[in-house]
Amino acid sequence: MTETPNIFNYATSELSQDAFICYLLAFGNVNFKGSKEYDTAHRFLEECGICGENVIDIKRQYNKIDVLVITDKHLLIIEDKIYSNEHSDQILHYVEELKKDEAYQDKKENIKVCFFKTGDYLHPYKTSNTNILKQEDCKSLGREYILKLLQDIRQDNLIFDSFCTYWETPDKIEDIEDISTWRKSTWFQYLKKLFEENHINENDQKCDINNYVPNSSGGFYATHFNWKAIPESDNIEKFDGEKKNKAETYKQIEIYFSDGITSRINLAYRFHSNNWSKDETKEYKEKGILDKLQRQVGNDYKEQNRMGASTAYKVKTYFKYYNSKDIKKDMMIGKETTEKIKDAIKKFICSK
Repeated sequence: MTETPNIFNYATSELSQDAFICYLLAFGNVNFKGSKEYDTAHRFLEECGICGENVIDIKRQYNKIDVLVITDKHLLIIEDKIYSNEHSDQILHYVEELKKDEAYQDKKENIKVCFFKTGDYLHPYKTSNTNILKQEDCKSLGREYILKLLQDIRQDNLIFDSFCTYWETPDKIEDIEDISTWRKSTWFQYLKKLFEENHINENDQKCDINNYVPNSSGGFYATHFNWKAIPESDNIEKFDGEKKNKAETYKQIEIYFSDGITSRINLAYRFHSNNWSKDETKEYKEKGILDKLQRQVGNDYKEQNRMGASTAYKVKTYFKYYNSKDIKKDMMIGKETTEKIKDAIKKFICSK
C-alpha cells in the first residue's frame, strides 16, 4: 500500500518549522475564538506565560528572530531549532534589540522567550544574564510537548496531523533494521533509551546526547559521557610553575550524516586537558600517561595522532559513506550488521 504523502517529509528545514509555528499561533487571534485551533494556540501561549491575550501579529525573521508573536501586552520570542542549539547568546541579543525597538516600547518590559526544539534532546535554555532576561520568563518546549498539545485536534486538521505523523515516526526505532538509514532523531531516541537502561544521565555522568561539533569536513553529532579524572595529572606542573587542573578522560560516540542519514559511526576514547593547551597534552604524552590509557583501551581501536586540548587517543570506525546518494541497495548495512554495531555500542557504553 502506498504511504500517504506528508509535506513535512519535504519541508524539513527550520524555516519550514517556523512557518508551522506561525500557522499554529495565528489561530490565537480573537477572530478564531470558539474553534479548537484557537484553544490549542492559547494553550501554547499559556505554557509560555501569556494568558488570555489576543494574538495581534506574528512576524518571521524580524531582526533575525525566528518567530516574534505580538499579543495585547507581550512580545514572545520563539527560538526555533530542530537539531542545532542556541549559541553566542543570540537570544539575549534579540531581547536587547527588542527593548530598543521604538515600535514596541509599550511592551519592552513584557518579553517572553520560548526555546522550541523538535529534532533531538531538549537542552533547556538558561539565560547567561538575568539582568537582561529573567529565567522565569523563559520556557523550553520539545517535540513531546507539541505532540501532546496537538493530540486531540490533529484528526480535524491535516497540517497538524501531518506534523505529528512526521515527528512520531523517529520514535519507532525498533522497526528500522538498517542502521545506515537512521536519521539524527532516530539516533537520539536509541541512545537515550540505552543510557536510561544503564542508569546513565546528565546529572551524574556529565552525559550529553547529540551535540553538534563543527569541523572542516562538515561536522558530526557527539554523545560524550563517563568522564574520569586522571590522578597522575596532579603531578604535572604548568610551565610557569603553577599546578595544573586535573586532566580527564571520557567516551564519545560520533555520528556523521550525509543527506540526512547516517554515513559514519566512530566510538572514541578521548583525553581532555582542562586548561585547553596543546602543549599540556604533549606533556601528558611525554610523561607516558596517554600511552598507559591507550594500553588500557586495547588493540581493537586505532590511535588518532592529532594532538590537541581534547584528543581522541583511540577510535574505532564502523562504516563510512561519503555521499549517501551513491549508496546502492546492495551496499546497505542490513539487519545482521546493524545488530553487531548496536551490540558494539552497548558494550562501549557499559565498559569501564
